[in-house]
Amino acid sequence: MSPVSATYFGISGYVIFWVMFLVTMGLFLPRMYFLFRLMCLGKAENRFDRMGERIKNMFFVVIPQWCTLKSVTGKDLAGIGHAFLFWGFSCFLVSYIVLIGLAEGLGLHSFIMGGAFEKGFLTVLDFAGIVVMLSMVWAAIRRYIVKPPRLEISLEAGFIMLMVFSLMVLHFCTESFGHAALGETHGLPPISTAIAGYLVNTGIQKETLMAVSHGAWWLHYALILVFTIYIPRSKH
Repeated sequence: MSPVSATYFGISGYVIFWVMFLVTMGLFLPRMYFLFRLMCLGKAENRFDRMGERIKNMFFVVIPQWCTLKSVTGKDLAGIGHAFLFWGFSCFLVSYIVLIGLAEGLGLHSFIMGGAFEKGFLTVLDFAGIVVMLSMVWAAIRRYIVKPPRLEISLEAGFIMLMVFSLMVLHFCTESFGHAALGETHGLPPISTAIAGYLVNTGIQKETLMAVSHGAWWLHYALILVFTIYIPRSKH
């Protein structure tokens, strides 16, 4: 069952979903408008010239992350971590639009989920989640243990890394407990179903497994919204 299609304390999941979204937009959009007005105070700049060159740079510099990988040296491998984080989190950004926005928020769950697309996409997210989690661990060790001179110790950076790591953990909780509740312990997505196999062997009841999966989904969604509000107010 879709977590949004369920009813909680007599309230439709769709109502909860959209109320949370609208509250987030009420805090996000005014801040973005304020930042936009600040940028408009600067010198006018044509952002639509040289469109061919701009598009080429997007596909050959930004998406392949050459902008960060070109600075990688034997003594400074930070660009590799940035690249893997960018690629991994980009996969999740697409999933937030498709699997949360379209499938859950707009009620298209039955059209998007349950087929080869879902299994393939969730398989990509399985590996992307591991990549992002490893990138966050690497970044934390580098920033707070290795402490290269050019990096300033920042609690804000640590908070953002913790939030990103938590999003990945909640993703695996949602998928693993959900697969376990449905008895799907083999096949795709490989990591989530492998964890589901372990959960099934613990003897936890199916109702509890599904309840945890739904709870993790809502926490994941809430954290995405908190992230949305926080980022325009952070150094990012």
